[in-house]
Amino acid sequence: MSAVNASTKQQQYAQLQSMGVTIYTPLASITLASQPWLKDVCSLLNIEISDCIFDAIEPTFDVKRNKLHLPATSHANEQSLKKLIWQHIRPFVN
Repeated sequence: MSAVNASTKQQQYAQLQSMGVTIYTPLASITLASQPWLKDVCSLLNIEISDCIFDAIEPTFDVKRNKLHLPATSHANEQSLKKLIWQHIRPFVN
């Protein structure tokens, strides 16, 4: 029964998000270099993880040098952080 409740909860959460309702999620310090999804971000840009430099306040992509500049840590929730990164790299994704 808990699987059904979890599924319903996820569906409700997705519906609220699609309507623009933001659900509170606790903030925690996220170290970007240790995130498992960083490899996927790099593959979208056709770069290696070694091409990520953790020296920026906002995510930026240096097209000339093929380097992704990211903050070392973030206090945003993971979803907001991923959205912020996507907004900055989207123009460079093929």
